[in-house]
Amino acid sequence: MRMDLNLDKTPAQEKAEELINNMLFCYQGHIDMYTAKQCALIAVDEIYKLKLKTGFYLVTDEDKEMYYSFWEDVRDVIEQTNDNNIHL
Repeated sequence: MRMDLNLDKTPAQEKAEELINNMLFCYQGHIDMYTAKQCALIAVDEIYKLKLKTGFYLVTDEDKEMYYSFWEDVRDVIEQTNDNNIHL
């Protein structure tokens, strides 16, 4: 089972697809798409909750805003993904 959104993907769409596919692969068919999406959402929530400080990778506050905005976009894509949108 694999999820495939479309050919012209944004970085957030690519990451959302990657997270869902990793969840599906990890459980090797023992979970459905809905459960894989819920696991991916938990992962995004945990990443988002990290208290990142401006430093080596996030040089400015703008970098930090972009980082959190990206993960919000990933969450939105996962939530909007149709449970039947999978590739076998």
